[in-house]
Amino acid sequence: MKQFLILFIVVGQILVLGLQAQARTQAENSLPTIASNDLSSITHLEYKPQERSENLFACANEYVKRFKTPGELNIAVAFGYSDTTDEGFNLVTDQWTMKSLAQLLTGPCQYSSQGFCEFNRISSEPHEIQQYTRNLNITVDGTEQTITVNVLMMNSSYDGSHVDNLTTYKKEQLIKSEKAQTFYGWAIKNADVVFYEGHSRDGGGPDFLPPRPASSGKVNYPWYRKNQPGLHFLLSQLEQTETKPMLFGLFSCASQLHFKRKLSPYFTATTSVMSTKVVQARFTKEALFYSMESLLNFECNDSLATRLRGTSFVVNRAF
Repeated sequence: MKQFLILFIVVGQILVLGLQAQARTQAENSLPTIASNDLSSITHLEYKPQERSENLFACANEYVKRFKTPGELNIAVAFGYSDTTDEGFNLVTDQWTMKSLAQLLTGPCQYSSQGFCEFNRISSEPHEIQQYTRNLNITVDGTEQTITVNVLMMNSSYDGSHVDNLTTYKKEQLIKSEKAQTFYGWAIKNADVVFYEGHSRDGGGPDFLPPRPASSGKVNYPWYRKNQPGLHFLLSQLEQTETKPMLFGLFSCASQLHFKRKLSPYFTATTSVMSTKVVQARFTKEALFYSMESLLNFECNDSLATRLRGTSFVVNRAF
């Protein structure tokens, strides 16, 4: 009887582990399948285009006079390596967030004055910089003019599986991460607007690489707090940039607490968007999308701040 009980317990444990593994596999596999069509079905995004006609083009003159190239608004969006290591999953989600943004850019307009829609896809190679463009009619000081808006974006992960990026695609992942960080550096020097969406790494980000693991298998936050590789890279690029971006977004956890103090000396003429606390992943994405909509409607910073209410992101106004 004792041997039977032992056997029963062992078999039961094996069955439980098997069910847990099956559930984990299903959870991991569900994101790419669903998110390739619509990220909101997974992250429960509550972003909905909001017409604010009273604010349309209200600050167009402030934006236009800050364009680095007259008649062109150049926006760069860099997606960091968005692993879910601390949640115990194998998923990396940045490629799906980028696909969701691309859907919004190329999709139909939801209201007549919306600028965040109907972009033309110029290039969309999966592991290269993706480019979208459209001409936009705006009103500046009562005069209508046409500008060209270019959106460049790139993500960091080679594959949606974190394990595969560390093993099967190790070489490809390192190349992809280097490309993404190089793109971010280029954007800081050349783009009018620079957005980053990803992890803060507790002050060690922005980060385009798979996370450095602790002995527990989780992210090694003490290492990131001590070394701050992403922040050092960001500061070095700003140091080399004569004309800073006019709008800079860090859509990551507690970015205001981690980065604002060190970035402030460089942002005397730059409006920044940062979060005040650790936030759910959906809020970083919602804040990014609301910021894109407000920007492409040429609204003032106060209007952007209103759109961001409830996301824990704040606007540090420079104009």
